[in-house]
Amino acid sequence: MIDWFKRHSFVIPVLTALAITLVCARRGMSQAQILMIVVPFAVVYAILDWGWQTKRPPRQLPPRKPSKPAVPFVSPYVVTFDDCEIVVTFKQKRRESVRWDDIVLVGIHIENEGFLDLPYWIIAGKPGGCGYSNDAIGGLEILTALQNRLPGFNNVAVAQAMVMLSGGVRVWERESVAADQAPTG
Repeated sequence: MIDWFKRHSFVIPVLTALAITLVCARRGMSQAQILMIVVPFAVVYAILDWGWQTKRPPRQLPPRKPSKPAVPFVSPYVVTFDDCEIVVTFKQKRRESVRWDDIVLVGIHIENEGFLDLPYWIIAGKPGGCGYSNDAIGGLEILTALQNRLPGFNNVAVAQAMVMLSGGVRVWERESVAADQAPTG
């Protein structure tokens, strides 16, 4: 029975086209409208039927070249600290530092790096200061140290800065500096 359908596969579309023609004619459609429905149906069926009957070998994909393992990103910034100071090293060359007692301001500034906007931490001191990107090696450890050592550290401002697209926020400021900048009146 299946072989009969394979040899006489034209019977099904012819009967279907005839049924479509009769239904359309009973609804009062013109011959042009009926042809606009039946001809595309016949063409699509002929293309599909030809594709099914053609014995093509399965498509062979070229062998895959072994891919190189992805190299993980490593930040060029390294932040270290001890009881006396915070030290930032950039590409193992540049060295910035600030003593814990000299810190007057901690802020986050958003830099446009092209594809993504990247937060940069700025730790300003009376003499000196340092800055590093949010993805710096040692960044989480110094964040914990800043939260523990600086009273009034604003964690809400840190969270807000992490979703900002531009600008910056002050995360902590020494009270004496804030008092000096406050308007008098």
